[in-house]
Amino acid sequence: MIERAREKPKAPALTSRELRRRRGRALAIRYAVGVGLPTILSVVYYGCLATPQYESEAIFALQASSDPLAAPSGKGGSKDVKVLREYILSRDLSDLLAHEQGLAEHYAQANADRWVRLPAGASLDEVHAYFLGKLRVTHDSASNVLKVRVRAFSPEKAQAFAQAIVSASEAKVRDISAKAQENLIRVAQDRLARAEASPRAPPYELERGREALEHARDEAADHDVFVAVIAEPALAHGPAYPKKLWGIATVCLGSLALVAVLSLLASAVREHAHF
Repeated sequence: MIERAREKPKAPALTSRELRRRRGRALAIRYAVGVGLPTILSVVYYGCLATPQYESEAIFALQASSDPLAAPSGKGGSKDVKVLREYILSRDLSDLLAHEQGLAEHYAQANADRWVRLPAGASLDEVHAYFLGKLRVTHDSASNVLKVRVRAFSPEKAQAFAQAIVSASEAKVRDISAKAQENLIRVAQDRLARAEASPRAPPYELERGREALEHARDEAADHDVFVAVIAEPALAHGPAYPKKLWGIATVCLGSLALVAVLSLLASAVREHAHF
């Protein structure tokens, strides 16, 4: 009897209406915290904190000196254009921009927000990886045209980086073209020299060697390729990034989807626990 007297009275069972009301409040709090809060934070970030980023674009192709009036695809073809694209995306180019254009200093500036700036003291590998996020290089296979877009924290710097990429591309193409020409001529000259040095070489071998040398020189002229700039890098009139409405909508919809999935999982767990 004493034990029964000490037992606490059981709380009255919740009615279905009260249960629905409690679950509704919990769901409202869940969406307010899981969707409303991230959306508000994204509005504050994109509206007040996000650093504007400006974009400059250059369009160019490879062209042969022997046929400067032809379509801007060049005698080198798509293979040469792909090689140039790989160079633009290489660390060699980012190192060059870091040395000549202050690439790391610009992207690590303290007045840029911490979410988009380059961490201070970044290594050259980290600088290169970061810059690839600010660089877009597309190759139009139909016309063999390269389109380069660079983002920076000022219109002037974006244009300077894009122009430096064009200049570096021109130098690289000249170097590759010169080496290809030298190699063609050297091989033909060596063949002719061997024929001339052989006392038993028939006259037609000498004649073939001289013809081969002339042919190599003609072929080398065809390999004289240069960068034909179709559109010079322009100064941006306004920021291209961040896309504020898109960013806010992405955060809102992403949070909404995540909360909805978690709510369904929680509901499924509760239903399963009742069995």
